[in-house]
Amino acid sequence: MITQIDAQTGEVTILDENAPPIFLAPKTPDPKLVGVEFGGVMCSATAADQNGLMAVFLSIQIQGASFVPTRFYFDNGSELVITLSNYQAFMAVWLPFRQSFFAA
Repeated sequence: MITQIDAQTGEVTILDENAPPIFLAPKTPDPKLVGVEFGGVMCSATAADQNGLMAVFLSIQIQGASFVPTRFYFDNGSELVITLSNYQAFMAVWLPFRQSFFAA
């Protein structure tokens, strides 16, 4: 039997009752998009995330004490406010996670 499922409504439509069943393996989520947990937030680690976070970290180095807390939007839809008081702990968690995708 071949069916079609509407992603928005969940409605199932039978397309062919006589067709043999087809089983699809569930899609494995991309671990870079799933991310790593920091402060209750799942922080993705895509190339775009890395580029944005490096700009934030550079701003912290340049601005020092005058750095303004920055809300960062990750590719996976999560948000984290990066501040002078949490950025080092965040970097200690996020950077090794991102680097794990490149380790030999």
